Amino acid sequence: MSPAQSRTVIVLALILLAAALVPPLSVADLPLVDYPDHLARMHVLADLDRDPVLARYYTIVWSLLPNLAMDLAVPPLMTLVDVYTAGRIFVVVTLIATVGGVFAVNKALTGRHNPFQLLVFPLLYNYAFLQGLTNYLAGIAVALWGIAWWIRLREGSPWRRALVSALFAVTVFFCHMSAAGLYGLALLSIEIARLIRDRRLAVGDAAAFGGPFLLWLPPMAISPTGGLLGDTVSDMGDKLEGLQWLFTGYNDSWDAIFAGSVGLAVVIAILGRAVRASLEGWVLLALGSAVFIAMPNVLFGSWGADVRLPVGLAFLLIPFFRLEARRPQLFAGAIAALALARFAGMEASWLDLAAEIKDFRHAMERIEPGGRILVAEADKWTGTFTTNKPLSHMACLAMIHRSAFVADAFTQPGKQILAVLPPYLPQSNVQDDDQPNMTEMVKALEHPDGSSGLYWAEWWKRFDYIVVLYTAGPLDPPPPHLAPLYDGRRFQLYKVI
Repeated sequence: MSPAQSRTVIVLALILLAAALVPPLSVADLPLVDYPDHLARMHVLADLDRDPVLARYYTIVWSLLPNLAMDLAVPPLMTLVDVYTAGRIFVVVTLIATVGGVFAVNKALTGRHNPFQLLVFPLLYNYAFLQGLTNYLAGIAVALWGIAWWIRLREGSPWRRALVSALFAVTVFFCHMSAAGLYGLALLSIEIARLIRDRRLAVGDAAAFGGPFLLWLPPMAISPTGGLLGDTVSDMGDKLEGLQWLFTGYNDSWDAIFAGSVGLAVVIAILGRAVRASLEGWVLLALGSAVFIAMPNVLFGSWGADVRLPVGLAFLLIPFFRLEARRPQLFAGAIAALALARFAGMEASWLDLAAEIKDFRHAMERIEPGGRILVAEADKWTGTFTTNKPLSHMACLAMIHRSAFVADAFTQPGKQILAVLPPYLPQSNVQDDDQPNMTEMVKALEHPDGSSGLYWAEWWKRFDYIVVLYTAGPLDPPPPHLAPLYDGRRFQLYKVI
């Protein structure tokens, strides 16, 4: 690529980045699935000492968890802005850092910017992002910048390289364990490629590579996350879902068209011999594919350990590929058009979901301060799976606005620093069990022993409010012990009587 073409790529990238930021900057509430739960935790971190009502239910147990990106970054921002603005800043910075990291790695590798790196844009709104895996994606962004610096410093002093890598290794580790693993995998791929080319291994280089990762051992040894190692489940049936996460949005038909179009553009470029990969890219693709296939579905008690990998791996792989076409503007134009279409689709979906979230906020105003909330599901869902999921943790907004107890707040030991105080542990979903449906709740009334041991057992005694999700309208008649309080868009709020 000529310097002029490189500059053109950057200009186009800046335009696409501006377009990519329209959805998160244009809605009052980001409809990311786990996001309301994360925001609630940020609120507790910042305000628990000043909120005696909330302090009845929750406490903060600081631990060396490899899952602390938001917990460390967002509360300091809340000294300047509200929790919603602070969370939005975190998400926007993550998007910007991801794009910048992809271009930084390629620039460090080739000295120029290449149109192939524009592929990061249509993949920005992947399902890991929509799922609200904010810490993981922040970790991937940090990892990209760490890889860029590793390449830039590769020909210099190994000890300087080790020091810089150590800073990134520690930062990525505390962002998210999966991102840390991919960071290590990327550096390993670079070093294997170099070993293949040079056919020699310098002791200093080996120490510079491996030394920083030894810093993970002490925190992992004392972290409660380490105690979850035995909580592992392998399921090969979910591997295809991981690939789908690259393109999954809110409409299956449009997602299929979008995935096919992106794939077609890349395949045409490959078949036309216009795409080249560095040796580092091929090694990373081979190692990453092997790790993805071998990765359990549940690792350290966290679901989706394997299905989230393709998203992070794709961002790490893109910089190691380059376009060498006579007319690169054709590929660049096609990718830009697909990215803009993706952003427009997200904007339309988010505006519709924002109206539902606003409705949820109004419903939360009906809850008395300190109310105890159980979230349940309708027996028959309205809406689709992907449009319903953003509602699944919305009740956590009551923790922010009403100092409420929410049974489904993320308080799993070893995964989060938010903890439930002992008197309320029996009614907290610390095992991350499925939410009950209305049939199960009615059966629990008729046969209390049938739900014994479940966090929602004796719900008519333990909770003050029930939020029923994915409804087509009020339950008619309402189950015993429930009085209608708010008829929302695809949810109902009931008071326990």
